[in-house]
Amino acid sequence: MKNIFRMLACAFACLFGGVVGEAEGAQSSSELPVRTLSVIMEEGALPAFLQTIQDFSSKNRFAVLITKSSYRPNDILIQAWRDDIKIISTNKTEDNEQHKMRFGIMLYYTCHKDVPDVAFSIIVDRIKDLLVSTPGMLTVDDQ
Repeated sequence: MKNIFRMLACAFACLFGGVVGEAEGAQSSSELPVRTLSVIMEEGALPAFLQTIQDFSSKNRFAVLITKSSYRPNDILIQAWRDDIKIISTNKTEDNEQHKMRFGIMLYYTCHKDVPDVAFSIIVDRIKDLLVSTPGMLTVDDQ
């Protein structure tokens, strides 16, 4: 159980470290995502979205952790990692977007900074291909 809490603390530190680093002037490129996807889905599509992330992770050799991030039932934290790339995804609920959910999917370097950009492009393309064919996905944008 302690390991899960450590992983969650690390994920939040990475996530919020990137946001703070961007706002205050990042000290290095490792603090910011290399690529970002924005996903908007129907609220009822969450189980299909999570299953798609599980399937993607298995097919692409990522270890994955999916857990609640607050007391609200739809607040989810997803962390996937392998030797070269880590992925953090969280949802953002907008009060004015009833019956919709928004997830950000951020891809980062791990400790290996020599990962070519094409590796990130391949992963982004694979995620997008799976998500656009998942029922209930409204938009999947690469930012």
